[in-house]
Amino acid sequence: MKLSLIALFICIISSNYSNDTRPSLRSRIKELMQSYQKRTIIFNEQYRPNQKTPTHQLQSYIEYYLRSLQYPFKIISEESDNDDLYIQYQLPSWVNLRFLNKKLSRDILSQCIYKSEISSSEVEQYLDISLGYNKKIQISFSKDHARAQVAIIVDDMGYRGKGYQLYKKIPLSVTFAILPFYEQSKLLAKESFKLGYELMLHMPMQPAKGRAYFSSDNIIKEGLTAEQIKSRIKSAISSIPYIQGINNHQGSLATSNQMMMDSVMSQVINHSSQLYFIDSLTSSKSVAYKTAKKIGIPTLKRSFAFLDNDKDINKIKNKLNKLIKTSYKKKLQIAIMHEKRSSAQALIQMIQSFKDADIEIVSPSDILY
Repeated sequence: MKLSLIALFICIISSNYSNDTRPSLRSRIKELMQSYQKRTIIFNEQYRPNQKTPTHQLQSYIEYYLRSLQYPFKIISEESDNDDLYIQYQLPSWVNLRFLNKKLSRDILSQCIYKSEISSSEVEQYLDISLGYNKKIQISFSKDHARAQVAIIVDDMGYRGKGYQLYKKIPLSVTFAILPFYEQSKLLAKESFKLGYELMLHMPMQPAKGRAYFSSDNIIKEGLTAEQIKSRIKSAISSIPYIQGINNHQGSLATSNQMMMDSVMSQVINHSSQLYFIDSLTSSKSVAYKTAKKIGIPTLKRSFAFLDNDKDINKIKNKLNKLIKTSYKKKLQIAIMHEKRSSAQALIQMIQSFKDADIEIVSPSDILY
């Protein structure tokens, strides 16, 4: 049945073009995906609150959205006068308020004039939102600090694989590291940004042994001059919108080479917007973290074993369970997994364990800035 549908789909595409003008199947599929995405955005925006939405409906929208994210909430205080509204919600300590702020401003409240501020005390963190209606609407969220924080970076994004389709539904602040130069990289970045996720450039670099798992000629490799390395970094950065940082794809050889890392970091620090660098630590000899730190680039390095070297879901869950246990001692862990369906399934099945352990999933920018 599935093969028949695929065959029918191909025939429909082919029938719309003569043999002389028919574009490649890949190009046509890309056009259809872009068209579908635009129609989806238009449809979704029709069901977003806007400046004319009544106050009571706005509150219902927000509370429905919190439930859809599986964020339990408690109303601490509520005051309303005509169309004015002030409401304060208490959320669990594992909620990432920066991520919630991105979700609200880019999704459910994207049609509203939106101002927000995040602050904290020794025991609590706060998100205060003002909506620019003709009426006065203030929404506040508060939560206790979590027991520990974990950053989970998902490498090898850039094509719409089965893993991505699951990851993009996770209501926690996982970070997507996107490979450049794939046909779908830019579209995926735009969609992921709208959904609130933090994005990184997953920069392909030469491994010490074995083949490079990337087909582009633009990897960072031996034999390049400093200017060629800088040019490739600049091109890769400009190919993906909304990125806030960079990490290395493979690169055990490249990240161990001081000249190559000097060239990479000099381009990163001179970028028009501040970018951070995460050393994926694919080699114990890596100098990437040290080099970034030395010249003033905000930087972190992987602190926990790769979560999914084995594709078995139960083994990945065991790794995630170890990550939870060790995070109590380190207070902050930087972990990496990959765009695999089994990895996404394992993380989804472990979400409740992170919540029960009072661990906040954070993005690198939450830590560095």
